[in-house]
Amino acid sequence: MKRHFLNLDYTLQGSLAILFASLLWGTTGTAASFAPSINPLAIGAFSMGVGGLLLAWCAYKKLYQDWQKLLQNKRILLIGTLGLAVYPLAFYSSMRLAGVAVGTVVSIASAPFMTVMIERLFGKNRLYHHAGC
Repeated sequence: MKRHFLNLDYTLQGSLAILFASLLWGTTGTAASFAPSINPLAIGAFSMGVGGLLLAWCAYKKLYQDWQKLLQNKRILLIGTLGLAVYPLAFYSSMRLAGVAVGTVVSIASAPFMTVMIERLFGKNRLYHHAGC
């Protein structure tokens, strides 16, 4: 399987990887709803831990190469870490409180909005509107 995947051109590889990731990510709220006896914070912590370890394993060479750059930007690293830690906990809690459909829509729709708000409050570049976007 791996040999066949690596023989594809990069555009198709990227598209298939995104499709596979979205398939897995798109079913997490529904899967969590079938485990009502498990606390949503525990589900979020588990997914964050497993996902974090998998991501670190996949990127260990680059992390090792850029270790000094990471340490030079401790504040940005801390803010990013906190955001990544809070999101899955809030996501699975929203699934439990509002239901899968509403929780997913609010979680997905709030991400671009919050990104723009954070950029507007803390970014150095001015936000501008692209025609057609």
